[in-house]
Amino acid sequence: MIIGRYCFFPVDTTGWETVYYGKKMGESPSMTAAGYFSNVPLFQCLPLEDRRHLFASTRREHLKKGDVLFRKGSEGTALYVIHQGKIKISATSPAGDEVILAIFSDGDYFGEMSLLDGMPRSADATAIEPSELFALNQSD
Repeated sequence: MIIGRYCFFPVDTTGWETVYYGKKMGESPSMTAAGYFSNVPLFQCLPLEDRRHLFASTRREHLKKGDVLFRKGSEGTALYVIHQGKIKISATSPAGDEVILAIFSDGDYFGEMSLLDGMPRSADATAIEPSELFALNQSD
């Protein structure tokens, strides 16, 4: 259940866990499945077990500065969550110039549109600094 910026969801049969932007009230998040994915807005209000399952289904990808993760027109089979680093989403204008659509950093996610609409990637994704991502494949 979401109320304002707070999410309330059952932890077990004894009560509810309160999360404010992914942090349990009075605590800092940890690098556990539930702790990490509770910092990602897309997953914040999922039950603890669902977040654990999602985290366990991910694979880590390491990119160097300049590495291309995917190109416009490629098949979209994964959603990405940035653990560390920055990813530039860009396209080419009709005049041939690069147009930067977004720059994502720690905790941001991208790539969900191809999973939802089944269409090819609509832009390029390139690391603009060394980056570590969690990839969640459509098949997972």
